[in-house]
Amino acid sequence: MFRNGYGKWVFFVAAFWSLELIPTFGIGTYIPEIFAQFGFADGKKEYLGSAIINIVYLAGLIPAFYLVEKAGRRPTLIWPFFISSISLFVLGATAGLNMPFIFILVLFIIYGTFNTAMGAHPWIYPNELFPTHIRGTTMGFITGVTRIASSISTFLFPAVLANYGLSVTLYICGALFFLGILISLFMAPETKNMSLAETSALNKGTNKRKESLVMRKNG
Repeated sequence: MFRNGYGKWVFFVAAFWSLELIPTFGIGTYIPEIFAQFGFADGKKEYLGSAIINIVYLAGLIPAFYLVEKAGRRPTLIWPFFISSISLFVLGATAGLNMPFIFILVLFIIYGTFNTAMGAHPWIYPNELFPTHIRGTTMGFITGVTRIASSISTFLFPAVLANYGLSVTLYICGALFFLGILISLFMAPETKNMSLAETSALNKGTNKRKESLVMRKNG
């Protein structure tokens, strides 16, 4: 799975998937504590906010599965990374300003909806970019990498929150999403309307073009 140019796809999928999961598991696991640090520790709002956000998360998948075929893979990965990142940066900037509950809740809903939307891609790209004979092994390997990343982030999140505060923690999460934007901009291929044979042969096509150019230069 690291030969014939497939190594870069292993890195790409493992990287964007991990960068999507690290903030997601941290924030999702400790969302009641996050709401409490926003000033809503009355025993109701922090859990109400958590419940609403987790219910609305599912809404992001509905347009995602439609748009991923209509708009393409790249934009439906890059834009959710961008919007989720901006949402967390705004939340980090407003932490400690005693903003209204509905304002914080709406920002988390925006973050969660688009975050869930990009969560469709880990089940699309790995199955498109790798040929049948390595698809299962590669998917298992990448999934293992992302599980390790998400478990570490879930373990470390409360320590970061306690030692550095809410604003810095949210800025770090937003920065991880921003890194996901950069990786997706430079590496994400567009596989819309391509067959599995075509998508899994993207590297082969590139290699053939390189070989052809070398042959032409050599006369």
